[in-house]
Amino acid sequence: MGNRLSVLLILTASIILFPLAFSSVDGYDYFEDGDFEYSVETSTTVSIITVLEDSTTEDMIVPSTVMHDDKEYTIVSIYATFREPVRTVHIPATVEFIDVWVFTSSDLYYISVDENNKNYCSVDGVIFTKDMRTLIAYPACKEGSAYDIPKDVTTIDTGAFCRTNLVAVVMPVGLKEIRFEAFAYCENLESINGIGIANELPSSVSILDSSVFEGCKKLTNLKLPDDLKLMGDSVFAESGIERINIPSGLYTMGERVFSDCPNLKSITSDNYKYQVEEGILYDVSHNKKLMAYPAASERTELYMDENITEIEPMAFSGCSNLKKVVLPKNMAVINEDAFENCRSLEEIDLSNVSVVEYAAFRGCESLTNINFGEKITVIGLLAFCETGIEELNVPSSVSSIGLSAFNGCKNLKKVTIPENSKVEVGYTAFIKSLNLTEFTIYSPDVILNSYSLDIGTEDNPVTVTLTAPKDLFIPDLVTGDNTTLDIHILGERPYPYENLLGVLVCVLVVLFIVRMFRGV
Repeated sequence: MGNRLSVLLILTASIILFPLAFSSVDGYDYFEDGDFEYSVETSTTVSIITVLEDSTTEDMIVPSTVMHDDKEYTIVSIYATFREPVRTVHIPATVEFIDVWVFTSSDLYYISVDENNKNYCSVDGVIFTKDMRTLIAYPACKEGSAYDIPKDVTTIDTGAFCRTNLVAVVMPVGLKEIRFEAFAYCENLESINGIGIANELPSSVSILDSSVFEGCKKLTNLKLPDDLKLMGDSVFAESGIERINIPSGLYTMGERVFSDCPNLKSITSDNYKYQVEEGILYDVSHNKKLMAYPAASERTELYMDENITEIEPMAFSGCSNLKKVVLPKNMAVINEDAFENCRSLEEIDLSNVSVVEYAAFRGCESLTNINFGEKITVIGLLAFCETGIEELNVPSSVSSIGLSAFNGCKNLKKVTIPENSKVEVGYTAFIKSLNLTEFTIYSPDVILNSYSLDIGTEDNPVTVTLTAPKDLFIPDLVTGDNTTLDIHILGERPYPYENLLGVLVCVLVVLFIVRMFRGV
């Protein structure tokens, strides 16, 4: 019996301890030491995954080894992000891999690498792969306003120059690829080939990844190479670009390439797939899709071609002069952000549209009247946020009004939802529409969610008169603390003055009393 009990105890202990013994090296997956948190990779190696929040080190020296539980580990990878107040970083010989977005500190002015490192090197404080083919990172606070990229570089890595103060950069002849956000938000960058020379990418460049020049507000022009094959999403978004030509060899172009470019006046094209008509860029490879409208165009009215089947997201974003748009009759969906911040837009007919997606008309402050048809089914979140709409009549065909769909519509005073409607009103659908005081619902099947009718703010509390059927379900939290509902039930009148039956009863009572007095 004793032997059996011993065996049972051993088996039980093994079952309990087995996961602990083998779940990770020495029972640990992560540990902290000095400025860093480490992740155990093998029995002898670790990665740096975090710079600890309480670290105040400015000159960061990454160690080659670290001790933990009386055991030495070699540091082989860096995934952590070096943020402020880091000013310098030294990489040891042992590091084999450095993730993207590691060197993001806005105070960083110098990166050094041990000369014995087999994977990386540093030249004048800029870090490259050992073969000098890929430029990894240029310190954001590095001295100087101009930089010549070394001649052997073929790839500029993700975020390599992001948010630096460079005014001018010279790219090498053999450059092939510029990766995601490589020059994003370089707000002073105005020259690609040097001051006084026309901006032109090297003819060898074939790939511009997403957001490469996003936010480069002083970059006003750039000649793209004829053999450029790919342009990712938002390549020139929020930039100062004024004129652009689409090269003949371009095979793939992403969305939002020219979104929020307030100075864009002219788009031209030599491409068979991406064509320009009257200054507007279209993708004609399958159906006709409107990709980009130049935001600084002086045109005030646009009658869209009936062959257009789709408007790309942000295609009209930031248009300054456009007042009237006539959509094709077969246009069923308005994509996200399509007309965002078209502040002069006054008139657009949505009678054939069934879906208005996320923020499609956000910021269209001159749009005071919205003509919905009976085909509309979905009003997406933030769809008409901060528009000039004054009165909203929700068609019975609408099935949902998204979160904050009419957020901040300062002129909106009245909303009406008709009989037979089964619309679901989303969370904070009308928040900050501070002049909205009249809300009428005729259908008991309308679905109100928490905070659907939350409108007021702490500084501007609001009282709303809600007129609705008695069997409409109104959640307890349909408003927040800054919105008061004055609820009126449809069909009911204050007794007895406005109720016909009440008036009749009163008359009969009065006649009865008079008759009694006469009898006396």
